[in-house]
Amino acid sequence: MRLPFLPGVPCRARLGFSLVEVTLALGIVSFSMVAIFGLLPVGLDVSRQAIDTTVCSQITQQMVHAAQQTDFSRLSQLQSDSASQPWCFDDQGGRSANPSLARYKAAYQVTPSAALPTGGGASRLALVTVSVLGTQGPRTSKEADILKNPDARRVSFLVPDNGR
Repeated sequence: MRLPFLPGVPCRARLGFSLVEVTLALGIVSFSMVAIFGLLPVGLDVSRQAIDTTVCSQITQQMVHAAQQTDFSRLSQLQSDSASQPWCFDDQGGRSANPSLARYKAAYQVTPSAALPTGGGASRLALVTVSVLGTQGPRTSKEADILKNPDARRVSFLVPDNGR
């Protein structure tokens, strides 16, 4: 690219950016970096919530599977066992033997003779509710009972008496 000749200005001085251009460029870059760093905490919070939701659903699946594999006559024993000692899970959703290190606690609630909403005659059913509560993180309630705590995530399902 050929620059027009300016008398009295050496050729080398015309080839760079001016101080005003450099200052403007740095201002634009710094403004955009501040905006990006401002979004970082929001993104981390959303990521933590997504991980928490995923782990809670894995715990719920484990507990639902355990209840479905339990003999129908022993379902009420699941509730009494989890009331005395809630199931404890680590931060990955695996069972934890040490309750003091548990990141999540879960319990069963069993209603032995549930009826179908349609009122039709069906075999015996039990309504099982699984409650999962994170022991860390923000909570709105200090309720110690997992089954009564409004922060707990709950899933209810029906278990039929299939004669096992």
